[in-house]
Amino acid sequence: MKEQKKEFITCMDGRIADCKQRAMKLSGEGCTEESVFENIRLNIYEIFKTVFLAAEKSCGEDKTALQNFFLQKLEQIPENWKISYEKAEKHGDSEKMYIENIKLETAQKVREIFKKIYHIV
Repeated sequence: MKEQKKEFITCMDGRIADCKQRAMKLSGEGCTEESVFENIRLNIYEIFKTVFLAAEKSCGEDKTALQNFFLQKLEQIPENWKISYEKAEKHGDSEKMYIENIKLETAQKVREIFKKIYHIV
């Protein structure tokens, strides 16, 4: 199980580093808005890395408890983003919709990575 934990953290660290690098590059090119979007992705990966580390600390070596806890958080945390997206859609706020969609897509990527590493169907 330790290998899976290490693999997940390594993957999150890689995603975080990639986002930081892209954000800096975009900012340097004067693409401020795109840089902000990349920083949003970065923040989502950092949030879920932190949640995973908390789950690991809380659940110890209980793999099932860790998986259940983390999967539950992967459902709970994005709920407010879904609500915010729907509100933005009602008000025709395309920028807010785009931002919330970035968050939701990134959370979905985290879910896919986690399920792949932990062999969850």
